Amino acid sequence: MSEQALTIAVTDYGFPNLDQEEAILSPMGFTFIKGQCRTPEEVAALCGNADAILTQWAPLTAEAIHALKRCRIIVRYGIGVDNVDLEAAAERNIPVVNIPDYAVHEVA
Repeated sequence: MSEQALTIAVTDYGFPNLDQEEAILSPMGFTFIKGQCRTPEEVAALCGNADAILTQWAPLTAEAIHALKRCRIIVRYGIGVDNVDLEAAAERNIPVVNIPDYAVHEVA
C-alpha cells in the first residue's frame, strides 16, 4: 500500500506565486492545489479533500468548514483570523493559526 501525498490547498493569495511555500513544503511530500476562491462554495470545492489550508482573504465559513473531509489545520496569511469561522473549526477539531508578524515591516 502506498502512502497518500498530503495536500495543501491555497484558497487565495495576493502574491505573484507560491514558490517559497512550494520550495519548503514540496520536499516534505506535500502537493499543492491553488485557487482564488471568493465564495464559501469555491472554498469547499477546492479544499474538500485537503489535509491543510493556507488562506489569505477567502471566506472559511461554517458551510465551507463543514465540507472539509481531511483538514488538519487552517493557516491564515495575516495577523487576524476574521475570515475563518473559529467556532465551526473548533467543532471539527481543526486548529486555526495565523502569522502574527505578517507585513509588520511593510506597515512600519
